[in-house]
Amino acid sequence: MGLEYVTKKELKPKKSEFISKTKNFRVKNGYRFNFYLVGSSKRNLVLAHKDKKFDIDYQLRITNSNKEEPKKIKDYFFNLFQNAFSSNEGWDCDNSTSVITVKKTSENGNVEFSYDIAICKINQNTNKLNIIKRINGDYLWEEIGDYSEHTGRLRNIKGNNWNKVRHKYKTKKNDNLKQKNENQKKSFIIFIETIKEVYDDLASSSNKEND
Repeated sequence: MGLEYVTKKELKPKKSEFISKTKNFRVKNGYRFNFYLVGSSKRNLVLAHKDKKFDIDYQLRITNSNKEEPKKIKDYFFNLFQNAFSSNEGWDCDNSTSVITVKKTSENGNVEFSYDIAICKINQNTNKLNIIKRINGDYLWEEIGDYSEHTGRLRNIKGNNWNKVRHKYKTKKNDNLKQKNENQKKSFIIFIETIKEVYDDLASSSNKEND
């Protein structure tokens, strides 16, 4: 059995808990930032495994021109998450390659759900989204795409065309599970790819109709 969509009712308390746990992160050490639900999580397109485990994607988007090294920035916020999500309450924080993963575990040690938080910024010169990523032991800002193009595509997918997004995203997520762990993509990357593919398909169909 593959992945299945999580209901809005199931997601709502998990989103509320994240807001509650992170409300005291503000005005810290000169960083200005906002949290954003992103990708499939923002659109309520979260998929769960057969054991009901799922993840919710956030961006911690830095909005001021802080010049700190990427490693220092990520370490700082990782410590904040460790303090806010206590292991005594069943939380476990992992400093992953491209995100901070905060897992909620049950009494028997099974992961119930997790938050994946990417630390990012918009490059004001190129309008491209950059995230902090660990590559060969070094922390770097990695460019992952044109932010304005992605948001533009989202605005142009309307009505029943979101059913195409739901179908394609689910297919791509299930295909991703077949890859080795080190080759698996994060959900927000798959979502960006899905939106581009659906948008391109719609644009191609429209062009054919106008020929």
